[in-house]
Amino acid sequence: DLPRLFEQAEAVLSEVEESQEVSWDSIEYRLDDGLRELFDVWKKVVHMTSVMNNPSWRELKEQWQGKIVEFSMKAGQSKILYSKRQDLLSKSEISPVRRRILEKSLLSAKLSGVALEDDKRNRLNEINIELTSLSTSFANAVLDATNAYKYEKGGKTYTIDDASYLETMKHCEDREIRENLYKARVSRAPGNLELIEKILKLRQEKAELLGFKTHAEL
Repeated sequence: DLPRLFEQAEAVLSEVEESQEVSWDSIEYRLDDGLRELFDVWKKVVHMTSVMNNPSWRELKEQWQGKIVEFSMKAGQSKILYSKRQDLLSKSEISPVRRRILEKSLLSAKLSGVALEDDKRNRLNEINIELTSLSTSFANAVLDATNAYKYEKGGKTYTIDDASYLETMKHCEDREIRENLYKARVSRAPGNLELIEKILKLRQEKAELLGFKTHAEL
């Protein structure tokens, strides 16, 4: 369904941008109606790579992740949508709830870089794509290290995955087992240290591009 839903979402975004109508239904309702399916399916793909990670799910996520991120940035940085939402917000008949939704949408657009100059916006997009890729690599490394670890004692095999680790640490009376599992758990995927440093550096650069002192402030 992803190819069809992606094509549908792109068409709806173009339709809303090209329309001369400025109303709640022609902007917010139409976008929600046209884009929701794509992002609902994508959320399921991301969820499956978290709970049932395997080569097939990883390949699917890697194949579409860049396209989804780029489309999200395209929608978030649309100057046409930003202007239309500003016009809609100025209408006196807008209800408090809809006003709040529009204000949050405009804020989201600002944080997406809609107001940045082209060179800064292009750099922001590069950072967002790289951060997404680094986060995926980080998660995959943690998962692979978790799945690879096995500790055997007394004819029983212990692991450090979320489900079994917590129960073992709560109920296992053998201190040696708990110690080994704990050390393995907190030191897994040491190669991620390099990724952490890259992520922190990119987050700082992103914050500064958007006019903030730190990622925390952003």
